Amino acid sequence: MNTDSPWYPLFNLLPTPFPYCGESSASWIHDPVDTWSSFLYLVAAYWIYQKSRRLEDSPLKSFYLIPVIITFGSILFHTSFTYIFLMADFFGIYTLNFFCMGLNRVRLGGTDNRHVFIKSIGFSAIWTFSMLLTHHFKLSSGFTMIPPIITTLILELRCFKSEQNTQYKNFFIAGTFITAGYVMMLLEGKPWHIGCDGQYMQLHTWWHLLSALSMVFIFKFYLQFYRSIDKKLS
Repeated sequence: MNTDSPWYPLFNLLPTPFPYCGESSASWIHDPVDTWSSFLYLVAAYWIYQKSRRLEDSPLKSFYLIPVIITFGSILFHTSFTYIFLMADFFGIYTLNFFCMGLNRVRLGGTDNRHVFIKSIGFSAIWTFSMLLTHHFKLSSGFTMIPPIITTLILELRCFKSEQNTQYKNFFIAGTFITAGYVMMLLEGKPWHIGCDGQYMQLHTWWHLLSALSMVFIFKFYLQFYRSIDKKLS
């Protein structure tokens, strides 16, 4: 990182073990394109909030808070390119994973609807510290995503085997969006560094767009399990 950057002291506190596009900037906002595109998550949050606010007794009423959390974590990271704020960015994504785990456990009868969001925040906070291990061993932080994703998919497979008439169209659409966005994000990083110099659009911008859209479809997938308990929901 440029030593003239106002973020350099925070960067130097926990140096990133890998380079980012635009990290040579000396301005307050290192990556303007992806800083502003982070607000796409707020659009998803607003849509989800409008659809969930009439639910009477559902953990989905808190779902909109997850893209809100991701918005601020993403803004902090793309503004500063510091590892500490990368942890804040990942915290939001972990929260989404643990929230889906909690919803799946509700479907399996392993827990009730109460405090699913609060529990997901707690587990995510603990799991975020696993990034200190990947930092120490100079490994990609993406490795910390693998256990929560695998656990969520295993729980979903158990739900699939125990349930009938569950509709998976929205589940697969969400998975397609996330996968496509993640591939674009990887292509932008080391060693390829493809599409990271656009003035208005970068490959990582597509990750923001597609992952924000995926949250809408994740919400729509889980909504099928709560629609019947809200008589006022149209």
